[in-house]
Amino acid sequence: MLKPKTAEAAIFLVKKLAWRILETNEDPLPSLSYFHRLFWLADAPTEMAGLAYADEMIYGGTDDDTRQALREEIANFLDRRASD
Repeated sequence: MLKPKTAEAAIFLVKKLAWRILETNEDPLPSLSYFHRLFWLADAPTEMAGLAYADEMIYGGTDDDTRQALREEIANFLDRRASD
């Protein structure tokens, strides 16, 4: 189990990156590995699983399918964290 501060920091970084991707319309695919690493640093919270594994949820899909799925997961994650 990680120290609470480590998990909080990882979630903070995910939120910051997620907002940037949505606000700038940045391609989210290059950030997928970063989301994956932060997911484990945050002690694998369920709410971040969609971000960390968006590419696996679209098995056999195109990069555009994965981009769309990741954008949807980013929006869902930020909606769930809106009160933070």
